[in-house]
This record gives sequence, structure tokens and C-alpha cells, in this order.
Amino acid sequence: MRIEALRIENGRCLDLERQPQPSAAMQEGLLAVLAEPDVTLHVPAGAVALWCPLAGELRLGIDDGGSTIGRLSINRGVVCVSDDERTRTTAVLHGGAAIAVLGKHPSWSRALSAYDAASLPVPAIFPQNVQAAPGARRRMVAFVHAALCGDAGWRLAELARAVQAMQAPLTACIDRSPGRSASRRRQLFLRFQRVRQRMALNPRHDLDVPALARMVNYSTWQFIKVFHQIYGETPYAYLLRCRVEHAQRLIVRSELGIGEVARESGFESRATFNRVFKEHTGIPPSALRSAALMGAAGRPDARMRAG
Repeated sequence: MRIEALRIENGRCLDLERQPQPSAAMQEGLLAVLAEPDVTLHVPAGAVALWCPLAGELRLGIDDGGSTIGRLSINRGVVCVSDDERTRTTAVLHGGAAIAVLGKHPSWSRALSAYDAASLPVPAIFPQNVQAAPGARRRMVAFVHAALCGDAGWRLAELARAVQAMQAPLTACIDRSPGRSASRRRQLFLRFQRVRQRMALNPRHDLDVPALARMVNYSTWQFIKVFHQIYGETPYAYLLRCRVEHAQRLIVRSELGIGEVARESGFESRATFNRVFKEHTGIPPSALRSAALMGAAGRPDARMRAG
């Protein structure tokens, strides 16, 4: 299959939709990308992208009509699969470097079949955010570097092995999805995973269940029922988890006060935030902030600044 590579140099802004060769590569095969610090990359709707930050922070946003309507920050160790059929994805890298592999669903199906030589149905890859094992990240890095050298074909099976291992936990959810055939279950699960990713990108926004239901062509009642059937929790319960996880990141990585963190995470009051946060994590937000500050104080760079 066709495999192209692209190195995006420090500080550049690139729209893949306006680049003929990378755009064709995503249509016919896979595009491997190495992004240097402070790069902005616009990915066209319909492209499935595998993102892996190597250092620094990678922010993924949904770009709808020129405005960003949601954002998700991922750091080293986390691998994200983004897939939105209607809107563009904008990736902004702050410091460090990141790799990505992009292609359409049929291309990913062919690529993932390289591991076990078995034909995989479309879709074969689904949106997710996962803490990837070091071995999986090494295989992704090796594939991208081989692609940059023009010799990625022999690394394709290793990439497929890494992606299939990361996606394996989704199998049970796919099996719980309604549908008379495996193909229909996978197509429906893909739509629900897109909804879940949209929710994760917008944790501070109020839950608009009817709008989410329209994304999967279901009534509101059907959407809530099937969501619970697949994931074992309601949409609102999942949104609360997303809000708490977002709050955890802000508490650890930002200097916002606890009240500001609560508002930025979609909670109307600090009291509600404290209660929900402790229910999910077992500790109050202030305890996490104290632990984060103590951890930062113990790092060599923090000691140097203090001195």
C-alpha cells in the first residue's frame, strides 16, 4: 500500500487538505508525520489520525466553520485516535515533538490486516484515548522514522500490531453494540465512539442529549438506552468522568485556583465540584493540588528555580 511521510518543521502551520501529495496519500494509503515544536496541523474531515506526543503537549480541537468548538490535551504516554466525519481536526503542538499516522478507514483496514494477514472489516479502527505501553509507542516511532527514510513497508506489521493491541479493550463494547451483523455493530459503535470523543473534547459544556442523539441518528430515549448498553454508564455519568479528568489535569498542570478549575471543568459551584471530585478520585481537589506542588518542588528544575 502507498505510504508517504512528511516532516513539519518548527513553528509551521500546515493544512493537509491543501497539500496535494499528503492528501492523496491519506486517500490511497497512510501518511506518516513527524511534527517538530510549535506546529499547527489542520486535518480534513473524514481522516482517521493516530496521534502520539513524544514530548510537550499536543492539543486536539474540533474546527467547525473556522472556530474551535472543543479541545483535548494529551501528553507523552497517551495515544489518541481522532476521527470526525463532519469537521476538521486541528492539532497544535506546544514544545517537544509528536508523530501521527493518518488515513481513511479503508486504508486503515488494509494496514491493520498486515499484522495477521487476515482481512479486517471497515471500520477497523475507532476513536479512543489510551495510555499506551512503551513498546507500542516504540513501534509507532519506528514506523514513522522508516517512512521518512522511504522504507516503511517492512514496519507496517509492527504498526498494525501496536494499534490492534491498543484497540483490543474495545472489543467487548463492540460486541455489546446492537446490530444483526458484525459489520453493522462496528459501524454503530464507530458512531457512538465519535459521540464520546466529542463529549471528551467539550467537558465544560452542558450535556445536549438530543444533539448527541442526532449524531447517531437515534431518538433521545434510544440514544441513552444504547449508550448504557454499550458502555455500562449513562451519557451524564460519562460526562462527569470527563469533567473530573479535565479538572485533574488543570489542578496538576495549571496555576488556576480550585474555584477556577471547577468553572473551567463545567461545574456550577465549588461545593458540587468538591463532592463529585472526591466521589470519583477518593480525595478532595485541594489534596491533589498539594501533592502536585510537593512533587514539583522535588524535581531538580524546581529546586534550581527556587535557589
